[in-house]
Amino acid sequence: MHEVEEDGRAPVVSGPEGPEERNGESVHGAEEVASSPCASCGESSREEDCTCPAAEDSVRRMLLPRNSRFLESADFLIHLLETAEMAESLGTLLDAATIYTILLDPEGRILFPNRLCCVRFGKSLEALLGTVVFDLFPPELAASRRARFEEAVASRSRVSFRDRAADGTFFDMTVVPIFRNERVFRVAVFANDVTDLVVTRHALEVSEERFRLVLEGSGEGYWDWDIPAGTVYHSPRCAELLGYDPSEIEAADLNSWRSYVHPDDIPMVESAIRANLEGTIAFFEVQVRVRAKNGAQKWVLSRAKVTARDEAGRPLRMSGVHVDITAVKQTEVELAKAGRLLTQLGEMNQALQANRLATMGTMVAGVTHEINNPVASIRMNAELLRENLTTPRRKNKAELLEERLDYVNAIVRLTERLERIVDGLKSFSRRREIRVEPVLLASCLAESWKLACSDRKRVANVEMDMQVETDIRVSADSQQLLQVFVNVLLNAVKAVNRMERPLGHLWVRGKKSGGEAVVTIEDDGCGIDPQDLPHIFDPFFSTDPASGMGLGLSVTHSILVAHGGSIAAASELGKGTTVTIRLPLIPSL
Repeated sequence: MHEVEEDGRAPVVSGPEGPEERNGESVHGAEEVASSPCASCGESSREEDCTCPAAEDSVRRMLLPRNSRFLESADFLIHLLETAEMAESLGTLLDAATIYTILLDPEGRILFPNRLCCVRFGKSLEALLGTVVFDLFPPELAASRRARFEEAVASRSRVSFRDRAADGTFFDMTVVPIFRNERVFRVAVFANDVTDLVVTRHALEVSEERFRLVLEGSGEGYWDWDIPAGTVYHSPRCAELLGYDPSEIEAADLNSWRSYVHPDDIPMVESAIRANLEGTIAFFEVQVRVRAKNGAQKWVLSRAKVTARDEAGRPLRMSGVHVDITAVKQTEVELAKAGRLLTQLGEMNQALQANRLATMGTMVAGVTHEINNPVASIRMNAELLRENLTTPRRKNKAELLEERLDYVNAIVRLTERLERIVDGLKSFSRRREIRVEPVLLASCLAESWKLACSDRKRVANVEMDMQVETDIRVSADSQQLLQVFVNVLLNAVKAVNRMERPLGHLWVRGKKSGGEAVVTIEDDGCGIDPQDLPHIFDPFFSTDPASGMGLGLSVTHSILVAHGGSIAAASELGKGTTVTIRLPLIPSL
């Protein structure tokens, strides 16, 4: 910055071409600038040069960026350069800016770089002054930037472009010519580092392209519901699933798709959507019948979840996919028919045999997983019994006998459970039908809890609260249903024990609701990670591989689906999990 001379006049500011003007006087051949009286005090000097307080305040107000073009004012920049105090203000202003700013002469020599430019070039202000800016760049980059600079000077208008530096940094560049007496007097260059924006945008474009390719390759139809606006976007594939051209279907809201769904399936869909909106379940998956363009019935698997909520927890967006599973359903029907026919005739072709063996292998793996728990409990009870028999105790004979009977009874119950599992495997190997019988839900749940309690140590710090309506009956295979409830209860007990506290809680509720028996098993255990929750019913998926093969909940899900029921889970880390099981009711007599 420059000092003010003793006579109060601004000093001569010398550029690469020599001195310019000072106090309105022509210096070294510079053009004469006309003077006009100061509007504030009436003196015959220019208002920009007047030192009266009012004029000074007027000039200071020019520093305020009233619009985005304030730095293009030639008179403003000239005055800041010629007045020491204002030049210092300009330097302060530009040094505080968050964009790179350089003031050049028409030949590209640096007259003023702000602090960011000095840091970028790794040079001091004194080292940069008078340097031709293009000499600071590699040849190929210097050539392209010089061309843009000369374009702005020749066209006498601003030129904006995006450039990439040698180190890979992206800049949005703007070259602005500044005029004085109808000629380009200075050139201002502004550069904004937009590397993060470019990288983020590129990553987003790549991600969107991958997502599009995945959806197109999978044959799934994608939909997105803007809940506050009440509008729904359906991808073209959604229309194609029904045999329509995308232009033939209006799909601006939920009702447009609802009109194609079988009326008997609408309550199920609405119930699933409502539960997901309310946060009862993390996502939903339903299979519905839809009417195609040719009048035929098709099956569609719909998966969806709320993908955005506001700060108050209100849902803002729900996204999902539609998958045509008509062929799968038809295959299931045909396989069932073929299975029954081949069972009657005692014949099996190679394709169905492979399918049956694969199913058998899955069931054997699931049964093996189920056997692990009772075997471990039998061993523990046997060891406790041996310790009781061989270690002196300070108890009377009656107490010792009662304790030994408890161990023996536990071993007997667990052995019976193993026998039932083996019997079920044998039965499955002979036929695939479920042995359906009326099952009293309350009794089945009570027996399940007894089996879960076979390992006393495991449930020692778990308090159970079971409230089940006593007249609920379902049509089911009692042993398979017992397996379902034991699996879920044991998972809940494990989650409670992981909290490492004196006492945990388990709540079991059973009630009738809309033609269904609804069982909820809730715990205050460790909860499930949101990333894991959508996969807990997948085969071989486990959050604790050391405790099993991850088939327990998968088998549970398969059993319930075979019974015409369903299972869903909602969880929060550190607070607990709620599992909801639904089964068709047997109407009360």
